[in-house]
Amino acid sequence: MFDPSISMDEDLPPFMGVSTQKLAEEAPDLAAEIETYHPLRSAELVAALQLEPGLLGNNLRIDALAQLCVALGKGRRRPSEKTINRWFQRLDDTHAGLYEDPPEGLFVGLIRCSHGEFMVLEGAWESPIFYLQRFVDIVDGMPDERDFAPIKEAVFNALRISNEICRRARLARYEAGTGSNAEELPKSVLRHLRRRSQALTFTKKQLEEIGVDPDSISVFVGVPETYEGLLREPMGGSSLDRFPFVLGNQGLTCLMPNAISLAIRRFIIESALGSDNEEGLSGSLYYSYAEHFRRLPMLGIRGEPPISVSRCEFGGIGSVACQVDENRFLQFIFVADSFEDYPQGALGGIAPDKSAEMASATGRRIQQCVDTVVKECPDAEGITLVVGCGYGRAQRIAFDQLASPNWRVQHIPAPDLDTLCWLSDFKALDLWRLLDLKDKLAEMDVTLMNVNGLLNIAAWGKALNGHLVPHGDLPDQVGDKGGPLLINVPTDSLRALRIEVATVWDPRAIMRYDGEYARVRHLDKSYFPDPRRNSLYADEDFGTGARLSAVHIGDERHWWISLDGESNRDRNSTFRHWEMLCMWLGRIAPALDELLPNSSAPSIHLEYHFPNAIPMGSTGPKPESSTAPAEDIEIAIDSDKRVVKIVAGEAFEAGLNHPTNIAEEALVSATMIGVLDLANIELSPARQADLLRSIVPSTQARYLHAFTAKEFRHFVSIPYPPSLITIDEQDDALLKLGLGWRKRKPSDGSEIRGASECTSYLNGTIASVEREFCDVVAQFDRKRLCEYALGLHERASFERMRWRATTAALLATHDDKDGVIEGISRKAFELNGVTATTRLILEAALCEAPLSGGRVPSELDFSRLMATIGFVFHMGGTSDAIRWGVMEDRIRVTPLGDIHMNFAGFHEQVVQPYSEDGQALQIAGDAERYHELYEDVAVAPGTGSLDPAFLEAWRAEMGANILAYRAFVDGLEDIGIERGIGVFEMKRSELIAIDAEDRELTAEMSERIVARLATVHRDKWQDTPDGFSPRDRQPWRYRRRLSVLSRPLLQLDKDDDPTFLIAPGLVREAFAALVRNYGEGRFGPDACRERAMKRWVGKAVDRRGAEFTQKVATKLQSLGWECETEVKPTKILGRSLPEDYGDVDVLAWHAHTGRVLLIECKDLQHQKTIGEVAEQLNDFKGQRRDNGKKDNLLKHLDRVRLLDGEHDAIAKYLQLSIKPTINGSLVFKHPVPMRHARDRMAAQIDLWLFDELDSLRPTGTRASVS
Repeated sequence: MFDPSISMDEDLPPFMGVSTQKLAEEAPDLAAEIETYHPLRSAELVAALQLEPGLLGNNLRIDALAQLCVALGKGRRRPSEKTINRWFQRLDDTHAGLYEDPPEGLFVGLIRCSHGEFMVLEGAWESPIFYLQRFVDIVDGMPDERDFAPIKEAVFNALRISNEICRRARLARYEAGTGSNAEELPKSVLRHLRRRSQALTFTKKQLEEIGVDPDSISVFVGVPETYEGLLREPMGGSSLDRFPFVLGNQGLTCLMPNAISLAIRRFIIESALGSDNEEGLSGSLYYSYAEHFRRLPMLGIRGEPPISVSRCEFGGIGSVACQVDENRFLQFIFVADSFEDYPQGALGGIAPDKSAEMASATGRRIQQCVDTVVKECPDAEGITLVVGCGYGRAQRIAFDQLASPNWRVQHIPAPDLDTLCWLSDFKALDLWRLLDLKDKLAEMDVTLMNVNGLLNIAAWGKALNGHLVPHGDLPDQVGDKGGPLLINVPTDSLRALRIEVATVWDPRAIMRYDGEYARVRHLDKSYFPDPRRNSLYADEDFGTGARLSAVHIGDERHWWISLDGESNRDRNSTFRHWEMLCMWLGRIAPALDELLPNSSAPSIHLEYHFPNAIPMGSTGPKPESSTAPAEDIEIAIDSDKRVVKIVAGEAFEAGLNHPTNIAEEALVSATMIGVLDLANIELSPARQADLLRSIVPSTQARYLHAFTAKEFRHFVSIPYPPSLITIDEQDDALLKLGLGWRKRKPSDGSEIRGASECTSYLNGTIASVEREFCDVVAQFDRKRLCEYALGLHERASFERMRWRATTAALLATHDDKDGVIEGISRKAFELNGVTATTRLILEAALCEAPLSGGRVPSELDFSRLMATIGFVFHMGGTSDAIRWGVMEDRIRVTPLGDIHMNFAGFHEQVVQPYSEDGQALQIAGDAERYHELYEDVAVAPGTGSLDPAFLEAWRAEMGANILAYRAFVDGLEDIGIERGIGVFEMKRSELIAIDAEDRELTAEMSERIVARLATVHRDKWQDTPDGFSPRDRQPWRYRRRLSVLSRPLLQLDKDDDPTFLIAPGLVREAFAALVRNYGEGRFGPDACRERAMKRWVGKAVDRRGAEFTQKVATKLQSLGWECETEVKPTKILGRSLPEDYGDVDVLAWHAHTGRVLLIECKDLQHQKTIGEVAEQLNDFKGQRRDNGKKDNLLKHLDRVRLLDGEHDAIAKYLQLSIKPTINGSLVFKHPVPMRHARDRMAAQIDLWLFDELDSLRPTGTRASVS
């Protein structure tokens, strides 16, 4: 039943156990030469190489060379730089050179403790800083008693020396170093080698200056006798590793700065073992691990898991399990090394083989967890992570692989789990995604040769955007299944993640305002580029008590803020106020730092209290006046403790309900005044005002908002699903494995050319994916799947509404406006992906999912459904783009089934910038409308200014008048608000009874409205019902009549009184879209059933075009042009023509210059899909369509060509005294895709947006627009 697996807790390099003697035997000439040199002088120069970040990949060779110098040197000579370089190169073909792998860690790590922070070199060994931190935590927790004091003093002083060495070498914390391996020493390194070596030597005075008593570190200092056995000792377990310092004529010198981590760990272990306290050390190490992981964000799992590690037959073991998704469980088993057989190789050795005992112990815990889970959830899936918790030596990890395919067991070393947990974009479910990808590749006979564990393969996947194979780099010559194929995963992939975690979070230890050192790390990564956040850190203990704190680390001082949360029970509200303070701290501290004298206190504490903080989601009262918030803020100063205490009362909270930033500006002003008082600095009122304005740049700069609740989604909650999920790139990667060969055999070749061939292939693949999608949907319970999809849609819609509402503030509080716009656009794209895919899943679920017997959807299930239907959406539009001739008609199917096309031209040059144009307009509009969010709701009675003809057309098309529809939607919202939830069920009879007594809404009207707005079950989602066209169903199109945006009432069953699933937010959105699309003629005539609406749509299009034409003419007249609108060429030429050339929308001329513009005006619909963008581009190619008719551009080009050959006639018609210069132009009301194909069109015609017309002033040289 079980398949035992054994792995190592860290890499076991081939040089493990290799002695210095072995290296000397491999290079006897080198050994003989080294003997003629002074051991310490040689080793000192070699040690200086360990301070070179560019030689990170050569650490093993450098360490070996240092040991050879100390072990063999007998002479008095000091080697030259040239000699050192020769020795370095000579080791190339020894164990020390042959087994140099690309580095997997950083160059400099950081240790944090109650004494501060200390830089330590990582060296050649695996995760030395992580393991050292465990031991430093143990020492830090020791009592200050006589037996422990020397240990603590020795350890912390060794750390101080390490930090000073790094500082002298001008190294930075978390410096990454260079990932390559040098074959010879760079000249720049050799040139400064002797100067670099000076960083390694300390006089007694220099030691005392950094707080080190020279006698306290004698436990790390070697004498000649110490190294007598060095030749026989292995790397990592040598006497030089244990005693890296020596005393010489110049003072104390470090000969192995790379080994300081090893030396400290070995000292602590050997001290404990020497005093027969192995059990106490083991218990402390196990407790240190338990505490460390208890406080970690364990792959996004909320709460602190109850982790404990207890002694067992092979060391220590502990486990904890939790549910991470519907029917998915994650178990952690922590297996800790013992100190048995420690002296054998020390930290360069391997733990004794306890595989049988470990496999038995882990197997019992795994089976116990499985039995418990399966008892409650028979269909449960699980992953067990066996976490190796060692202290630096290699650890054999043994566990049993369950025969069940539903439960998988993986090993991960503790340092790798630590890194994985701090990745903001890697959560527990990503383990399933990762392992499912690996399993799918195995099914395709693809082997991933990955020797560096789970973190390495996760890093590899991240570098490949979710894929585990570089599809584009694979050769075409593979088997039918895609394999057999062996792919080597680079062993240093994990280094990128380690660097990312270190630089993004930048963990530090900073002295707090109370004199104690606090462990801090950066705030969560901002969605926008914000250099100010680089200096902001959160106290890691925040949230463990009632006080939240953060610090801004400036050049001169530390600015601490703390927030008392005891008086406010709404934790979310407290946290939002704390985030607000952090945002302002990033602006306050740099501004005030410039005013405070450098000699003032190194730390300032700003203490805030908000006893009346309004709960999250509440609006609260409006402020009595614009000055009320400032009047309700109290300031107190404690000069001795360097504290400014600020208490903001009720008026501050009321001030948040104001369109200008009267509240937060008052808080900033109070902080500024308090700090100036604390520093005894007086500023004039004008200077104070200038200072305040430099911190608060505009009245829109703010963090907290208390908008007036207006829309339905403001009043309700969405309990299911519990959180927002978005499309994951790993789910997309899984879908694409083998995808391209579903409708094509490898023997047919990997390349497809020609528009018809490409579209035929893509359409067949799309149909296949749709069918598979439907098969998966059919596994789920219809009601539960629809509830999940609709709830997620509402969550995403609310999130989008929130982002749009805060646009003005985001722009005002960030200097990089373009970065903010890009971030908002990226978020909008992400949320649009959620709403679009959830609506499509709803449509399919109502057709394909069973009413009973189906599964409950999980987050991972749903995420994969989103990825699948998202692929259909994207690829359907791409097929249309090829069909319309705007994208290259060439496809390559990669060996493992990914479908590659040339997206550079159409997608990157047209679709993407066109989408950005639309987002930029929306962002600008959202910012301008910010003040409206604080205004009271004004309900317009009746039908307002709607055209009576439209109202009649609506009634005919929709079965009831527009006021009845509005009353129906209002009634649904009232029910939702009364229930307090955004998604709920209603019977058809209840829907018909809504507001039945309202004079605008009768039961008969309600019945027709329900019938018109209902999405009902049909046997196959892929089938198009009678009365509709394929365009109404195809998922990659907008304004579809079968979309839930056209039919938002979701009928779950076909009972006599069927049940509907209702989201009033979606219904309101759909109602508004229907009114807009019908009213503005955005729906084509084919989408209209009734003649009255067809007439209206045609009329609306004509009217919209005429209004825009007049708008263009008016604008040009304001610029100095004379204009005439809708002029036929026959009128201009004064004669009939053999064909109808249509109208010149705007004929503009300037008599003085003779310039004449022939303008075609277009108010086009904004295109939201790839296919629609392609179709619109196709309409402006300047060609005849397949049916022989001219496209929109060719019609105008022909008009321009006709009139450009009639200069005399035009001069006569316009009464020009000079020969006219004629230009043809297209003017669009809004951004259009053609704008980004301007280069292609420039030779034929000028293209303008309405907002660019100021460049068309008639005098001077005509301006160009980029």
